[in-house]
Amino acid sequence: MPNNDFPHGLRLVGRSIHGGEIEVAHLTKAVGDSAAIFQGDCVAMATNGVITATRTPGTTLIAGVALNFGAADTETEHVVSTGPSVVYEGQDDEDVNGIQADELHMKTNITATTGDLATQLSKQEVDADVNTTGTLDAQLLGLYKAANNEIGAGIGHVRVELLINKSYYNPGATALGT
Repeated sequence: MPNNDFPHGLRLVGRSIHGGEIEVAHLTKAVGDSAAIFQGDCVAMATNGVITATRTPGTTLIAGVALNFGAADTETEHVVSTGPSVVYEGQDDEDVNGIQADELHMKTNITATTGDLATQLSKQEVDADVNTTGTLDAQLLGLYKAANNEIGAGIGHVRVELLINKSYYNPGATALGT
């Protein structure tokens, strides 16, 4: 059975690869920011310590993942998962031939897509074009274990576990030291 196409940004799996608590911060999106922040969006640190959903995949350091929605052009407070060792789940962006089993150790980017205003959920996805480049957004860890999640030839929308590789809070390192 094919996987469901349900882009939802990144979701906390509920653990850190090093154990311990998941780190969160209370951060603000500025009133003049024309981009909404959706639950599950990767966010970047803008000037003066405020966050924004505006970022360039593979280039902008990711400050974390927003755990709540904030409307465009409005100052909003956000709870953001910030720890560079936090494990997330995300869906790949391919209809067919998504991420394959032999690619589950590679790196990838997270798409920068506007979310769904009706649900207030992110529509960001894991880019299925993976490689070993150390400067990409995320480090794949493995297949997300769920009854409705398959991997293989001809299957898209694969849900994977990953770490933020390009972290604002750990800019000199890459996930897993690779």
